[in-house]
Amino acid sequence: MAGNNIRPVYEKGQHTLAVPMSMFADNRTRLLQRLRQVAGVTDESVVVLQGGDTQNVYCTDAEDVFRQESFFHWAFGVLEPGFYGAIVVGTGEAILFAPQLPPEYDVVMGHVASNDEWRQRYAVDRVHGTNEIASVLRSVNPDQLLLLNGLNTDSGLTTRQAAFDGIHNFNTNNELLHREMSECFLLTTSNASEIRTPACSFHSGKQIASKWRKPEDLGHTMILVQDGCEINELPVIVRKVYDVINFSTTSKVPPKDAPVNEEHEEEAVSAIDRCHTLKSVYSLLEILPKEEVTPVISVHALKRILDLENNHQFRNQETSKDANFTRAAVVSELIDIVATGKDDAAVVKALRIAVRDLSGCQEHKDRLKNEVLVRASENKLSLNLLCDAVRSFSHLRSDDVDKLWVGFKSREAEISENNILDMFRVLPFLKKSRLAIFKILERKMIGPTGFWWQISPRQPIVGEILALMKSSRLSSMRLLAALSKWTNINIHLIKPDHLNCIISAISSHNYSDEALKIALERFVKANQKKIKPQAQQSLYANIMAHIMKFRHRSDVILDCGANFFVRCSNLTPIQITHYLSAYGHLNYHPKNAEAFWMHLESVLDAKFAQFKPTDALDTLLYCIYLQKHPLNFVSRVFNPNFLDRLSDESMAQAQPEATLIVNRNKLQELDAALTLECPNTYNGPLLPKNPVRPIWQDGRVRSMSFYLRDLLSNSDRQVANSVLLSDLPAIELFLIDLVLHPTVSGWNKKLSNVDRSQCTILLIHVLEHYSKDGKELTGPQVLRKRIFRSLGFEVVDLNYDTLNRLKVHPNAIRQHVEKMVQANRKDNVTNRVIKSPMELEVMRYVARASSEAHINVMRRTRPGMFEYQCEAEFMRHVYFNSGCRHVAYTCICGSGVNGAVLHYGHAGAPNTRQVLDGDMCLYDMGAQYYCYASDITCSFPANGKFTEDQKMVYNAVLRANRAVIAAMRPGVSWVEMHRLANRELLLALIEGGVLQGDIEEMMEVNLAATFQPHGLGHLIGCDVHDVGGYLPHCPPRPELPGFHSLRTARDLEANMVVTVEPGCYFIQRLLDEALADPQRNRFLVRDAIERLRNFGGVRIEDDVAVTETGAEILNAVPRTVEEIEEVMAAGRREEDVVLPQDQATKPGH
Repeated sequence: MAGNNIRPVYEKGQHTLAVPMSMFADNRTRLLQRLRQVAGVTDESVVVLQGGDTQNVYCTDAEDVFRQESFFHWAFGVLEPGFYGAIVVGTGEAILFAPQLPPEYDVVMGHVASNDEWRQRYAVDRVHGTNEIASVLRSVNPDQLLLLNGLNTDSGLTTRQAAFDGIHNFNTNNELLHREMSECFLLTTSNASEIRTPACSFHSGKQIASKWRKPEDLGHTMILVQDGCEINELPVIVRKVYDVINFSTTSKVPPKDAPVNEEHEEEAVSAIDRCHTLKSVYSLLEILPKEEVTPVISVHALKRILDLENNHQFRNQETSKDANFTRAAVVSELIDIVATGKDDAAVVKALRIAVRDLSGCQEHKDRLKNEVLVRASENKLSLNLLCDAVRSFSHLRSDDVDKLWVGFKSREAEISENNILDMFRVLPFLKKSRLAIFKILERKMIGPTGFWWQISPRQPIVGEILALMKSSRLSSMRLLAALSKWTNINIHLIKPDHLNCIISAISSHNYSDEALKIALERFVKANQKKIKPQAQQSLYANIMAHIMKFRHRSDVILDCGANFFVRCSNLTPIQITHYLSAYGHLNYHPKNAEAFWMHLESVLDAKFAQFKPTDALDTLLYCIYLQKHPLNFVSRVFNPNFLDRLSDESMAQAQPEATLIVNRNKLQELDAALTLECPNTYNGPLLPKNPVRPIWQDGRVRSMSFYLRDLLSNSDRQVANSVLLSDLPAIELFLIDLVLHPTVSGWNKKLSNVDRSQCTILLIHVLEHYSKDGKELTGPQVLRKRIFRSLGFEVVDLNYDTLNRLKVHPNAIRQHVEKMVQANRKDNVTNRVIKSPMELEVMRYVARASSEAHINVMRRTRPGMFEYQCEAEFMRHVYFNSGCRHVAYTCICGSGVNGAVLHYGHAGAPNTRQVLDGDMCLYDMGAQYYCYASDITCSFPANGKFTEDQKMVYNAVLRANRAVIAAMRPGVSWVEMHRLANRELLLALIEGGVLQGDIEEMMEVNLAATFQPHGLGHLIGCDVHDVGGYLPHCPPRPELPGFHSLRTARDLEANMVVTVEPGCYFIQRLLDEALADPQRNRFLVRDAIERLRNFGGVRIEDDVAVTETGAEILNAVPRTVEEIEEVMAAGRREEDVVLPQDQATKPGH
């Protein structure tokens, strides 16, 4: 039942996904959070679940392949049968009860695990035997046992309620656990920080080009190399073999080297060092027997020759033709010894020396370079030697540097935390192979055996790695996230200068996350009193610039930064601006406000002239955002000298006109804010109004404002959008998105005849208008609201993402806006139920595994195959390549007319038909990985080429599928999505000549149900038809034909996973009923229906996760006609499929 491996991780080899047991601990935590909110559930309540048991195959002693009960698996992740589990609601303690097996069990079935092994394997608090269930529960003293009992609305069967000896002595409650657990079961989350994805391996593609550099021993070619989803075209060397037999017998492979006399070698090297002229070096080498000149001696001699030639004292001596001839002969002989020897380090060192020889023979350099390439391809060079070789190739400006990637790939196992920096340092020298090497480094650092957490914080390694990634134009979100986590783990060991480098580099990648924010919070909290202000001014200013750029509104960082700012007396102008940017842009008032603003005013007064004009202007605006009006500095800004400097700075930029407009807008923003908010102390406005010109507006806001304008206008109220007021300058910040005003008077900019208190301004805020956590508006937006309110308007904030989600429901979005207007407060979106952060990653994995298997089936399908052979191809691929032990359901391999049987493939129709040329194949198959299911359907022609009818029907279904996915987002009704799919399918069939008439009339009689009698899709998770479709609080099942088959009528929620599977089937009985029905037969083109009667069907099914803003397709299979034909054509070109039925001998012959 369990082996000796007791790591709390499930995986089926390094190439498969690793699932930690913490995922199930998180599942239990979320279940308890829900239960604690349910009336009648106390801290003394205990959840008790019973796992599945093995089943014999009918009356035999053979056991069917065991599959764990899905609710029990979701809570504990246990793979073995016969287990029970308990969870204490108050403490969260998780208890497993393992079956007690006889001692002889291990003889036949393997190792019998101890309770402690089970505890470690499944990361629970304790494990007892199943014979102790009653006594252990009695010791917990529960007031009730919460048991699982509920109806699966897809199968009509009830879940298994736990039962054990002595259960009658406890109070039991089986009415609420199924509902609460199913609700937890429903949604999957997207954060997969604890899931290890399998490392990708290289697979070289076929040779696609050949380019010989010269006609000697080495050629060069390009190959395709696949690393996961990425395919790179990389150069490699090709060794020419002119005569295979001759090569194997008379190859110039040197004989085995004689043992090296190290004492003799040291004496020779010392003698060479004592030579002070080239002649003396040549004489010494002439004395030494050739067989005693080792590669080490040769390299040292080459280095000494070059050193003497570069010595100014001897540079002009021995320049005769004889000397040059002697040099050439000696150097050639020495390089020959190095190149033919077995000392790989000597070859690389010789190349490094040759690089310095500016007057040396190019032939020698090429020979050494080629020798390095050959040895790298033969995996003879260590990582250090390869890095040295890269630098030498780069100094030679050789394009062959990219061919060394083969050596790095061969030495991938040697990459560690000790040499990772050297590896990154070679990336800037590479071009074509840079990405491939980077992927190797990324995999080694953050793969299944990644060592990112072992990198020493004592050395500035991470900062330099990040800087090298930037200079090499490389980026990886996963690697940046890992290095951010590393920073958080080691924050108290990182030196301030190194941290400064990390922040600068990671900001240049436009990356930041919660881990880095927490790391900075820990750093400033621990060091606010330890570090001398003058020593770390740059670091703290960099931290403030970082949190401003990524809108991290952290109280800890901002308050500690304010204290540090007050203690600093020598900040540079740019550092002052960085400090103020964080507080102003994030709209944060420091706790030491009085000391902070007094210090700021003093440093501004002393250093104002040192500021760049743009920095000075930004600093004053940041003060305005916080309602600290810099009246003492107004005269320094609005004066000719400052304005001239500002203009000169703008004209020096890459886009002077655009920069000039931006700076002019900032001046007018400052002028308008002071005019309206300081009417008694500021005599403004001082600037003339802008000339009339177009004003940029965010496209998202503009589109939504037009939509809401038409939606919200009625007889009692008018709505205007994109409005400018005459009171304010014509700049983007003061552009009103929407204004609601009474219809009794027309709208005009001055509003002279409208009571402004009766007008409501609607401001649509996109993501960038909020802090990172989405809770607080940024400084500019707060100023915007203040300005409009100071003019007498009511101002309402609307969240763009919320509006966009509701856009498909006009009534819903109208009600939402009306509610916001009446309440006059920011949107408060109801928090959605979120499941564990790892389940979505598991479902991505199994969907990818199934996708690859579907593609394999497409490539290998041939007319003449049997349907079960296609099923076998799929099952073999997911079992062999992805570590799956099961498919999620019986495979549906319907060809020809069988494609019209919705659940073909079961015992009564077991995939037995032979696929014929011209058939349309409908293959609905999905793998299961660790109890998580996929469900994917592909439809394609058996011969690889669509007929016109096949193309027409297929594209009709694809149109419905893509229309639904494009419309999916939280808040959308699944019933409406089904209706959308019906409409798109009917429209396509009208265009294809199968139907005729008005689409609205077709929708009224529900004509689509004739061609698609099933629902659009279903929830998917641990079960292929997952629970939660019709829970008591959910909308009831619709009654209309077609709609009645829907497996849920819920509104979509973020991180819900559903299948989208529209289809078009020509089912004999349904066609006959439609042709006989006067309400429907008028829409049918009878000739087309008869032509397609034996067509079969098409279904296109995708696994789709609902995101906050739309949907994510988890699988990746060819979907367009062109993509399918290309994949199938490639399969026929590259693979010969030998069918056993073509080779078998018939009985009797």
